Amino acid sequence: NIATVSQEVPSGDETPLEFLFKSDKERSSLLAEIETSQDPIRIADIYDRLMIIDAYSAESRANNILKGLGFSDDDQNRSLSSFSGGLRMRIALAAALFIRPDLLLFDEPTNHLDIESIIWLEEFLKNYSKNVIVISHEREFLNKIVDHVFHLNNKIITTYKGNYDKYEEKYQAKLMNDLAYNKKIDAQKAHMQKFVDRFGAKATKAKQAQSRVKAISKLLSIAINNDDDSIKFSFTEVEDLPSPIISFNKVDIGYGSKIILKNISQNIDNDDKIALLGANGNGKSTVVQSLLFLRRTIEHCGTWNPNSLIYQYEETNGLNVELNGSYCLSLGGSDNIQNQIAPDASTSIAVCSANGEVKVEYSFPEKDDSCACQETVA
Repeated sequence: NIATVSQEVPSGDETPLEFLFKSDKERSSLLAEIETSQDPIRIADIYDRLMIIDAYSAESRANNILKGLGFSDDDQNRSLSSFSGGLRMRIALAAALFIRPDLLLFDEPTNHLDIESIIWLEEFLKNYSKNVIVISHEREFLNKIVDHVFHLNNKIITTYKGNYDKYEEKYQAKLMNDLAYNKKIDAQKAHMQKFVDRFGAKATKAKQAQSRVKAISKLLSIAINNDDDSIKFSFTEVEDLPSPIISFNKVDIGYGSKIILKNISQNIDNDDKIALLGANGNGKSTVVQSLLFLRRTIEHCGTWNPNSLIYQYEETNGLNVELNGSYCLSLGGSDNIQNQIAPDASTSIAVCSANGEVKVEYSFPEKDDSCACQETVA
């Protein structure tokens, strides 16, 4: 019994609870059969099987899973079509957890989750008694849930026991050992080759030279493919801007007639690093876009330093899928960054064939000066 999170986001008039119940095909089939069966022996067998698969705890389990992933009791009885795509992906994740398969296959399961849901999922998977295989770039998530790491490199899978930190420690140790071994082999080869070059033409030493040639051919280095292809950036030193970069004074933030934050007064200084937390749907993106003046504040206005450059980083940031990444960077005016990511045509990646992560890496929007409501800081 193997389950993965469906890429087809559920929709329709079903509720999340109904969707989870339907995902357990054995339970649904047995409950349907018991309604029509006339055979007492078969009915008894069905009841026995329902007990074995713990079918009668289904409602409680479904409720707990959905709550853990951020759905209130009221949410659990809304239609699937009333949820955003991201929340429906959570429901698909909940269905995979609900059926308790022998093997759970996850590809980036935390992508659509907030912090509270990630913490809940970590605890759920730590206590899951069956097998889980997960692809993730979240270091802390992997550290908390996995006890083995399979490293795919050069068409080979290498198994490391332990969590991600243990894998990295062992991988680096193995890499250093392999490099040291290769250095030793290269030195031995060079020493023997020096003898061959010096005495190979002499009849008295020809046999010894030939023996060393054979020995050289048997000294094999370890193939090393260090797959750390992370990009290293360098940035030009710039003068610090005076604080604040952005200032709000008694601002109401929202869109249309919907107010997300009311009567907010806040400065953002030039050295601030701020985490914006909140449940999905509470207006985090609206607040960020209001900071960038991409959406108008409902009342009043913030001020911002006229010399500041403000960029928004988000997935698929309005990229034209017909353009390659190098051209998208040049549109953003980031020639220095472009040269570091894609210095020539051979390293440009077509956005139409790139995954979401590459689209994000290539997304450098131009400065937005269009806010009619902005004032400048003196």
